[in-house]
Amino acid sequence: MQCRNGGWASFDNGQHAVLIFQHIPFADHNAMLDPPAVDITGRILEMLATYGYTPQSRRVEKAIKFIYAEQEADGAGSAAGA
Repeated sequence: MQCRNGGWASFDNGQHAVLIFQHIPFADHNAMLDPPAVDITGRILEMLATYGYTPQSRRVEKAIKFIYAEQEADGAGSAAGA
């Protein structure tokens, strides 16, 4: 399911706003959540295109805005979607 900010995550939907879990000291790299990420969102867009979705689709528009908002200056996607 697409997150409210337009991106997709591997497992969690919409959990990027619950940042308190990031401060639990025994967490793996302090990442107990699975925030939406540019790379996962890009892969979902590729799949949607295969099924005929176009840039005019509401979900695709939101995803493209997410990618532009998260894209780093060097072209890489942010690792944490933040």
